[in-house]
Amino acid sequence: MSQKVKAFVYVEGQVSVPFEEYDWNHDNEGIRKQSGFISKTWLSGADNNSVGGFYAFDSIENAKKYATGFMAEKAKLLNIGITTRVFAADRVEEASGAMKSPFFD
Repeated sequence: MSQKVKAFVYVEGQVSVPFEEYDWNHDNEGIRKQSGFISKTWLSGADNNSVGGFYAFDSIENAKKYATGFMAEKAKLLNIGITTRVFAADRVEEASGAMKSPFFD
């Protein structure tokens, strides 16, 4: 990973279709354009129609901006409820590195 991860964002939304029917290609285009975005791992509920992701950002500020801006607007557009959390990567670097996290060397 070339950029240093400073923040993670977790998002989960309740959608009305299985992931196989969700238009994730469209979402990817908009997400890639967000300030400080490094990567996203898509998540799909095992036993429900929840969809979300685990995101890496270059700063807490950009992570918060994504959560309260782009992601909040997306939820309004889809008329869905979401759960969003921002996490500080620097606080967990040593512990995550010890667990061979791909985000920490």
